[in-house]
Amino acid sequence: YSTADGFVAEVSVSESNFLGRGQYVRAAASLGQYSTGFEFSFTEPYFLARRMAAGFDIFMKETDNTRYSYYENKVTGGTLRLGLPLTDETSILLRYSLFQTDLKIPNTVSKPYNDCWYSLAPTYPFRTPDCVNNGEASLALKEASGEWLTSLIGYTLAYNTLDNNRNPRNGLYAE
Repeated sequence: YSTADGFVAEVSVSESNFLGRGQYVRAAASLGQYSTGFEFSFTEPYFLARRMAAGFDIFMKETDNTRYSYYENKVTGGTLRLGLPLTDETSILLRYSLFQTDLKIPNTVSKPYNDCWYSLAPTYPFRTPDCVNNGEASLALKEASGEWLTSLIGYTLAYNTLDNNRNPRNGLYAE
């Protein structure tokens, strides 16, 4: 259960040694009261036969936020990753993400959240518009609505002195 998405069911399959090559693969799909989505990840731990990891993620998530706010949202995109060792204990993970966000404000009889800008009166002639008191979306939401493309680059610097990554008893891991 999630306070944002309601009841959620997720099915995922992952393998950390795909086809005996040490590759990591994960596929997941989720279905909730107010959201649906999928994810797929792939990581090659020895990219170009070198001690560097490369991978990608693709994802999509649709969310209906109309219970507590007046919009619906869909995010679709992906990430490219490259991990490089700097020393035996220090590594850097570089990533590039590109995703599209589609923010919509519903404007129907049951969800009239944008009827001050787009009146429902011509479609529903017997409806008296009350766009101020019926749950109108804020001006900030109206200005943010539409499709937005985001391109970003990032990195993570990690320091790892753990004696065993799967079952550590001694050491430090910091990002």
